[in-house]
Amino acid sequence: LSGVSFIGNTAAQNGGGWASHGSDAEFLDCIFDDNRANVSVSDGTQFGGGGMWLVASSPNIDNVSFSNNTTPGSGGALFLLHDGNFESSPSIENSSFVGNISNVYGGGLFINSGCQPIVNSSLFKQNEAADGGAISLAEYANLKLTNSVITNNNATTYSGAISVDASMLTLINCTISGNTGNYSSVDIFNSALANVTNSILYDNTPSDIDFTYANNSSTIIYSNFDGDWEGEGNINSDPLFVDSENDDYSLQYDSPCRDAGTTDVDGDGEDDIS
Repeated sequence: LSGVSFIGNTAAQNGGGWASHGSDAEFLDCIFDDNRANVSVSDGTQFGGGGMWLVASSPNIDNVSFSNNTTPGSGGALFLLHDGNFESSPSIENSSFVGNISNVYGGGLFINSGCQPIVNSSLFKQNEAADGGAISLAEYANLKLTNSVITNNNATTYSGAISVDASMLTLINCTISGNTGNYSSVDIFNSALANVTNSILYDNTPSDIDFTYANNSSTIIYSNFDGDWEGEGNINSDPLFVDSENDDYSLQYDSPCRDAGTTDVDGDGEDDIS
């Protein structure tokens, strides 16, 4: 699908704009705006997906805008579900998740057990949920998030940016700033495994990141954040964004984060960034 707009739709159950099971349809230059998914209850499990609901479906999603989608369930914009045989692990590039609302988990994106999406060069802004204002990972999920910005999201109960529950999170070259909630903006718990590299976490409320209940093998290196989590190359400074109030998170010339990262992002001893 290319250049298609899904606007103002309502689903009685899941997937206000789009719902699929076992389909890898591709989405390019599409818009999902102001859709709503009312939820079903299956074996006591509440679903959602205000904009899109994917079951055993792993499409390419490129330059897609998800805005103002809602659900009383989880996944204000996008809900990913494993059907017991096949996962939902889309590749998401150059996309935006703005102003989506979930009453439960993942204002922008909810990743259920067994799903492993890759998200690159995308924006999560002003989304809201009870937990994981931008993104929420359920047990045994896996997210690789690179070159992305997560800003001004809110959680009404727990973590404002990313909630990581007994799952795996890889963050590379990301900026996470201005998110609010009652727990750390990136909350890693129930022995979840997180590896954070070359990322800036700044000005989040009440704090940037919490590894207290993370897997002992979790790492954060060459990153800027508040806190005393040990790791090579970490700093705790004002990153000096050019104009964060107008969404310009590039760095001023004299930023302490400039040239402070590593080119070996996977730790194999070879440069990944030239």
